[in-house]
Amino acid sequence: MDQKFMEMALEEALKGKGKTKTNPLVGAVLVKDGQVVSKGYHAYYGGPHAEVRCLRDVEASGGTLYVTLEPCSHYGKTPPCVDLLIQKKLRRVVVGELDSNPLVSGRGIKKLKEAGIEVTYGVLEEKCHAMNKIFHFTIQKARPYVVLKMAQTLDGKIATITGDSQWITGPEAREDGHRLRGICDGILVGRGTALKDNPRLTCRTGGSNPLRIVLDRALKTPKTHHLFQDEKTIFYVGEKIKSQDLTATAKAVSVKEGQRGLDLSEVFKDLYRKEKVSTLLVEGGSQVITSFIREGLVDQWVIYQAPLFIGETGKSAVGDLGVQELKDAFYSEIRGLEVIGKDVKIQGGRECLLEL
Repeated sequence: MDQKFMEMALEEALKGKGKTKTNPLVGAVLVKDGQVVSKGYHAYYGGPHAEVRCLRDVEASGGTLYVTLEPCSHYGKTPPCVDLLIQKKLRRVVVGELDSNPLVSGRGIKKLKEAGIEVTYGVLEEKCHAMNKIFHFTIQKARPYVVLKMAQTLDGKIATITGDSQWITGPEAREDGHRLRGICDGILVGRGTALKDNPRLTCRTGGSNPLRIVLDRALKTPKTHHLFQDEKTIFYVGEKIKSQDLTATAKAVSVKEGQRGLDLSEVFKDLYRKEKVSTLLVEGGSQVITSFIREGLVDQWVIYQAPLFIGETGKSAVGDLGVQELKDAFYSEIRGLEVIGKDVKIQGGRECLLEL
């Protein structure tokens, strides 16, 4: 019976997909005398946790709560859930998996047991873990999960010598690329792309628009560009430019600089801790792509390859990585191939935690 009710909790948890930012997906089901009394899930970042939504306004005394992730035992955006579970006088709590957050891991279960509540954990653990792979990654790394997206020719070019790049790939591939924007929390480009393309960086396939992020050390993007309008945009700038609100929807954030440009670790820290970006889509241009690959910050990638040749005068997708011998090349596994229209979609990376 435990598995049956945990399956229900999993179904509840998935209702919050794409809305919890750096928080995990969590579902809860309250059962008394073999009957489901109530259900709940974590619906959005900063909102009530699944346990709270499930137990609110119900008599839970003597019941069993099934929850996909260990109940929290610390104060965050909301009070500790374990306190509510104890207050509700539950007889038993069944947990899918332990929380990988060091502030929680094992402590929630310990507190429940100390209060005399029977605890079982590890029910459908693999399914519960798989649902929150991104959450566990970001907790351990303290940074967003990075997906690199490129559209290029067969010889690895993203534009001609004159900068002409619209459109290398066909409409089907471009639509699929927009779909990726709709499943990521943030989308990042460099100043060159912002200046040349004047992009909107929005999702045009019905998904949510991601946070727009531009690496612009000297803040040279004109305020007439689309990035200063409509949706929220963050410009990460050098130390000489002070952090400031630029428009109603755009702001500049100063970060440290290194020999090669802005300190990406500082950018990541701000995106994860302050902006709550869990998944980050990097779209270019070449300098940004090169920096992310060189610094080992690409977790997953997708390349839309068009059946075209431009030749050596074309602009390469990836710049100099300092590789002189094959043994020093940056290796990455190919995880999938798919024909989209006239183009080929190639996926790969370390673990490929995000379904693209």
